Amino acid sequence: MNQNLFDISPEVMEQFKKVGEYFTIDIRKNRSKGRIEITYNPTNPCPYFDVGTMVDEMSNQLAWGHATMFGMKGQITNAD
Repeated sequence: MNQNLFDISPEVMEQFKKVGEYFTIDIRKNRSKGRIEITYNPTNPCPYFDVGTMVDEMSNQLAWGHATMFGMKGQITNAD
């Protein structure tokens, strides 16, 4: 990914990479239904945030990215 695409400094990118020390990710896709499912799996206790925070942040980023890049409108629905 081009870090300059979102104007992210190399220092911040290095901090982002540390998240991989605490989580893995599973991505399931269903092309016929147009569905993507992302699951974050904690591997070690994270001193910065919990798995719920990861889900909240990714949901917000996906919604923002689709609205900004594609002009899509929609909503985030809590399923729990």
